[in-house]
Amino acid sequence: MVKLNQIPKQTLIADVLKTQLGDINFPIMMVLKRIIRVTEDEIIDVMQLIWERMKIVCEPSCAVTLSALIKEIDQFKNKNIGLIISRGNVDLANLPFK
Repeated sequence: MVKLNQIPKQTLIADVLKTQLGDINFPIMMVLKRIIRVTEDEIIDVMQLIWERMKIVCEPSCAVTLSALIKEIDQFKNKNIGLIISRGNVDLANLPFK
């Protein structure tokens, strides 16, 4: 078993979502039926998509949800879904797309 302090540190575009599992969030995760994982490139692509279509620069952690929806589009077909697009944590000088 890998201990938490043995996991290599990585720089992620949605680094605000990096967290440790604790007494509150671990039990919640245990009842989930499925977790959809997205890649760094998928997050960046959605950030660019939101910018191109809506002219909103969203923060990377916000783009994760839409990335998952796009990745598993058939699973969410004909369902009502709402997303919150936040933009408070964006460094405009370091956008991952130009």
